[in-house]
Amino acid sequence: MGRSMADVALGLRLLAAPGQEVFDPTIPPVQWRDPAQVAQGSLRIAMYTDDGLFPAAPAIRRATHEAAAALRAQGVVVEQWSPPDVSEGMALLVGLMGADGFASLKRLLGHDKPAKQLAGLLQLASLPGFVRPTMRATLHLLGQHRLANTMRDLNTLTADQLWQLVAQRTHYRARFLAALDAGRYDAIICPPYPLPALTHGASSSLGLFSYTALYNLLGMPAGVVPATRVRPGEESDRPQSKDGVEKAAKQVEMNSAGLPVGVQVVARHWREDVALALMSALEDHFRQQPDYPTRPEI
Repeated sequence: MGRSMADVALGLRLLAAPGQEVFDPTIPPVQWRDPAQVAQGSLRIAMYTDDGLFPAAPAIRRATHEAAAALRAQGVVVEQWSPPDVSEGMALLVGLMGADGFASLKRLLGHDKPAKQLAGLLQLASLPGFVRPTMRATLHLLGQHRLANTMRDLNTLTADQLWQLVAQRTHYRARFLAALDAGRYDAIICPPYPLPALTHGASSSLGLFSYTALYNLLGMPAGVVPATRVRPGEESDRPQSKDGVEKAAKQVEMNSAGLPVGVQVVARHWREDVALALMSALEDHFRQQPDYPTRPEI
């Protein structure tokens, strides 16, 4: 989105210019709040490094803890927190994504051959209903629990089933916000992804997007700040596993020293100013650190 937080803030301010709803009635007439006016000392932040669905790599956990410490040093209250039922949220997301059996994806592909990442999803979605229980049970027996769970959640739905799923998403969002209300939290800091940059081709088996896609499901504003690099010796502490996804994740983590990692900031609905203010504060902090992932000047 931008080479710095100043770029991102400027771009969003232009996009949110007053009066846009006159030209496009689908744009809500919400006033743009200046991030510079956010009183950071009055904020309460929820923080987590493990969403309960897939553990983050050591460097990413460290980056999130360093971000929490930096904000605390600036007077922000940061507390450990656990998001509610992330597995349920992601099951809803996968269900909504594949509700049409990927008919829209097939239409957009036309006669083009799908990439490997999409081909696997299309294959799962096309499995007949009568073979799914047996195949899921077999995958569980083979230790392929994550693939089995994806198969469970990916189904072609009727219109009535789709609307039921939409209603479940609404209820889940209400429960998630109630969990934030209980701690009086204004924002969240957490990993953006559980792994460093993927090796070429690894994304076909590592669709581990729960840390970011959860907030797409909830419709909350979020952004990622560059933070640090993977240090030698902290590449991985992931245990050995028969699960193919876990094995692929560990393979990505090995030899990842030097790769950049970031921290995600999530704010309440319509509070992009809070997200931008916190992201700017974190950018200022991390830029002073020796392993900040600087970019070459162009």
